[in-house]
Amino acid sequence: MMPNFGVAPGFALDLTTVNEKGEPWDFDDAAKRREARELVDAEKPYVLIGSPMCSAWSSLQRLSEERRDPEDVRRLGIRAEVHLKFVCELYRAQHEAGRYFLHEHPLYATSWQNEHILDILGLEGVDTVWGDPCQYGQQGGTEGPVKKPTRWLSNSEEVLNMLDKKCAGRKGNCSRARGGKHVACEGKIARRAAEYPVALCKAILQGCRNQLREDGRLKGGYIGILPLDDEHAPEQRTRRRVEKLYNVTIEHEDNEQFFDSMTGQPLVAALVREARRQELEFFKKMSVWVKRKRSEAFQRMGKAPISVRWIDTNKGDDENPNYRSRLVAREIRRRGEDPIFAPTPPLESLRTILSLAATEIKGRRKHDRSPQSEWRTQVSFIDIKRAYLTAPTDPDDPTYIELPAEDEDAGSDMCAKLLKHMYGTRKAGDGWHEHYSSTLVDTLGFVKGCASACVFRHPTREIECSIHGDDLTATGPKCQLDWYKKEFETVYDLSESARIGPGDDDDKEAQMLHRIIRWTNEGLEYEADPRLQEQIVRDLGLDGCKGVGTPGVKPNFEQIQGDSELEKKKERPYRAIAARMNYLAADRPNMQYAAKEICRWMSSPTEVGLVAMKRLGRYLTQQPRLVFKYPWQKASHVDCYSDTDWAGCPRTRKSTSGGCLMLGQHLLKSWSSTQGPISLSSGEAEFYGVVKAPSTALGYQALLGDLGIPLEVRVWTDSSATMGICSRRG
Repeated sequence: MMPNFGVAPGFALDLTTVNEKGEPWDFDDAAKRREARELVDAEKPYVLIGSPMCSAWSSLQRLSEERRDPEDVRRLGIRAEVHLKFVCELYRAQHEAGRYFLHEHPLYATSWQNEHILDILGLEGVDTVWGDPCQYGQQGGTEGPVKKPTRWLSNSEEVLNMLDKKCAGRKGNCSRARGGKHVACEGKIARRAAEYPVALCKAILQGCRNQLREDGRLKGGYIGILPLDDEHAPEQRTRRRVEKLYNVTIEHEDNEQFFDSMTGQPLVAALVREARRQELEFFKKMSVWVKRKRSEAFQRMGKAPISVRWIDTNKGDDENPNYRSRLVAREIRRRGEDPIFAPTPPLESLRTILSLAATEIKGRRKHDRSPQSEWRTQVSFIDIKRAYLTAPTDPDDPTYIELPAEDEDAGSDMCAKLLKHMYGTRKAGDGWHEHYSSTLVDTLGFVKGCASACVFRHPTREIECSIHGDDLTATGPKCQLDWYKKEFETVYDLSESARIGPGDDDDKEAQMLHRIIRWTNEGLEYEADPRLQEQIVRDLGLDGCKGVGTPGVKPNFEQIQGDSELEKKKERPYRAIAARMNYLAADRPNMQYAAKEICRWMSSPTEVGLVAMKRLGRYLTQQPRLVFKYPWQKASHVDCYSDTDWAGCPRTRKSTSGGCLMLGQHLLKSWSSTQGPISLSSGEAEFYGVVKAPSTALGYQALLGDLGIPLEVRVWTDSSATMGICSRRG
């Protein structure tokens, strides 16, 4: 239920739940109350719901006090006072932090006159309403409605609006849609009535959703909770209420809005302007450009200066915003211009670096996994800050760009001639690659790879490195990685996001290319970006749906015959989700075949393709994660496995080649691809698959050769026909 309202579940603290130590949350214990406060401070729940013990505040209990032991009455009163004071402290903390709370007690409970409750009621924006739970389906375990009038206290106007339903029935009759006679709320029924019915939970969740919308933090078409503009939030809330009350529109200054370039979520204007100012200050410090007349750009480039735009993102979250603004060029290759190549390493190069950190190979130094050793094996993850801006341009082939609107000369006859490569220009990637390659090879003594120009090794210091853009992943002994980082710092402004290893002070988890990498006692782990799975499920509208156990099912003849093209308005979302699935499939072998089949029809999406896409989305809800495990091992060969699905496509009768590449027990690459020709036999299809497998393996063998690791390749297949064809000579 909760995901459908844009709300994530939090925690429950009562005697029926336990803490991390397995102990129930008994708030008679001061230590448990202190632990609960720390949990609330750490989790920062958007809404905190409290329902402390109410028996001591019951009006019926008061009538029977004279017949009970005075000492029991006194102790019960003290307990109730402690619990009520405790929740009121939490309510005040929520209110002071700009978050919300909801308190519930019976309408006629004497706690409503307690000083702690009255103090909370005196806070700005706090109010009460009362309603009858019978209107929300409360039955207390019986067949009839249970009225049990209840008062609610909250600083959320929208939540209170959802909880003020009152029963209009007379003479014991209930006004709910089903009708019925009210059942007396006593004994066992009273205990069962303490449980919130589903409709009441739904009403509270709807109130939370409406409050998020009222605060401008939940909007249609946006993902997640949007940031709150702390400076203007009270003003915005007041303006919305006045506009709603009097049906008017109030004009206000500064209508310029900024949105996150990655997520589309609104950003705080003041923070965006400050981030842009810092970016331009950095440009000035790095001498990225010099100003020239626009006429010079036409003379040297033969075209107008290249336009620019801002990329604004929030790298943090709502509580701790970290705004980044990047000025990028928008250069597109025109007809007649030569293409420019900038190398990018294959994904298996990153996995290979991780695998080598966990693998013993004959002829290489044995790994040292002692936590205190200076020669212990580690994996380093380095990010070069604003990498392209460090690489100088070619003075004989200049690039000119427009000045941004924030520059004082913007809109005049001036433009900027780049002295350093800038993100978005066609030559930037190649220029940066040449610069860091020169640093590694000429200055630091590394050897550049031939199969992949983004893979490097240091033959004497035993460091292997893979570079993807401005992200560097390297493995080697700790002392050598210290040298490597120190030397790089003399040339570039960098940050080492993590250094994972066996030491007590070493990091145990890192991120690279948004993948999650962990160091464990058994080896290393590698996991795809979890946000991709979440976004696919959200885009398909499958939050909270029932999952399935397989990623796909082949359509039958009747489904294919009755297939039709998607509506035009659905084609673009289909292609976007299919592309995201294909990207995720690179790290999820269990969904590669299904994602490949979905992507085959991107040019002309159909209803059958949409059904397959939704099934894969449901599979991802049941199997949200897949972790590559790289245990400590010894390896002497590269093993390549091949298999084929002959004539598996019911539309075209084309076959599918599948396979995987392994170093020992480590999976480094897998694939699932449709064969071009239509095979007339399973042996022919298997042969095409086996031809692809060693081709892939030989490419990987060359990559290992770049890292100074000569290993033999073994190809495996279960097709006797293919083995017979491959063994023929002459």
